[in-house]
Amino acid sequence: MDVIEFVVNNINNTTCEFKREVAKLLQAFIINGNLVFPIADPQAMYENLIYKNRQNPRVKTTNMRNTLRYFVSQIQTTNNEHAVSKATDMLMRVATTQEKLYYKNLSDVVNKNIKSHR
Repeated sequence: MDVIEFVVNNINNTTCEFKREVAKLLQAFIINGNLVFPIADPQAMYENLIYKNRQNPRVKTTNMRNTLRYFVSQIQTTNNEHAVSKATDMLMRVATTQEKLYYKNLSDVVNKNIKSHR
């Protein structure tokens, strides 16, 4: 099944506004009909995840899905967290094993940074 077909089929059962938000988020990852995941810098991601303004800055560890979700949320400004989650889940379903492994390794590096700064 083509990536575009999969996305369209999975958006069909949602409301119009929600559909538009999810489609807008997914457009950034689909180039010429191919799914393209962003290359990331683990240190920059760690810096964005820490809560610097708190008295006791704290960061929760992350996983493969949450790492991808972070990038989806950075692509477009949207207040709809459900649209970000839906787009992330759809991207995870169509991601290849190699792409999933990339995000798994990235989350491992970020978690290592988190644990070393505790």
